[in-house]
Amino acid sequence: MALQVGIHKFTGRLDNVIGYRRNGKYFFRSMPDNIQQTAATKRAARRFGIASRKGKLLRSAFRPHLGIRHDGTLVNRLNKLFIQSGADNFPDLLGFHFNRYTGLEKLFTIPPVFTANGTLHVPAQELEPPGAHTHLELRLIAVRVNFRTHRVVSAESSTAVIELNDDVPFNGLALSVPAEGEGVLMVTLQCRACKDTNGVLYPTNDRRYIAADIIHLEVPADQVRIPAAILAKAYRKRFVFRNRSVSLSAAEEEVRHSCIATVNGPPVPS
Repeated sequence: MALQVGIHKFTGRLDNVIGYRRNGKYFFRSMPDNIQQTAATKRAARRFGIASRKGKLLRSAFRPHLGIRHDGTLVNRLNKLFIQSGADNFPDLLGFHFNRYTGLEKLFTIPPVFTANGTLHVPAQELEPPGAHTHLELRLIAVRVNFRTHRVVSAESSTAVIELNDDVPFNGLALSVPAEGEGVLMVTLQCRACKDTNGVLYPTNDRRYIAADIIHLEVPADQVRIPAAILAKAYRKRFVFRNRSVSLSAAEEEVRHSCIATVNGPPVPS
């Protein structure tokens, strides 16, 4: 790989050169003359395609409701969890940090509790003002995602504000969101520090004082294994450097055999 040092930097393909960005710097590399895929690389490509589709669906469900800064590692962190769990399991996303720099444990000494009826209980506790901020904004986000049909079923959120006043103790609060429905339920609590300026609350952009963690997860049994058609679609859409001599029916046949092997394997934990 080579570093791009010119004024005009680019990403993507340009003739036989590919430009890309990594850690804020721009590089480019030449296109390979040909790619010979083995059975192992095809399986890895299929796993990565499935994980990427799942991660993208999860991000699209939460993105409209989150107020955190862009994190360039979010895609890779989610993909890694889905790849490690495999196609016949669902990753343990409890405690996942959308903001990798800060978790809820840094803002609350006693953790909030989410109950099955869709209510978040924040226990009474002493809250230290983060920096020079005067308030905490809490946003409870509940999304239902159907990974079998690859769609967001529902996304609901509710918000509350806590005033950080040394003279008035915090006695706790409750926050509710609708949690009924079909598909995988994922509940995230976002907490942002805010500052009151002339009666207007301005959320912080300091990543030390913004947390957004998944605090509740419900995975129905029918959402664990994904149908072969969805697997094949993920494989075809994501990977353009596959062996062109492999026909579509052959690819689908490989996916089908993979699914049969999965079904005959260890049972999925309930």
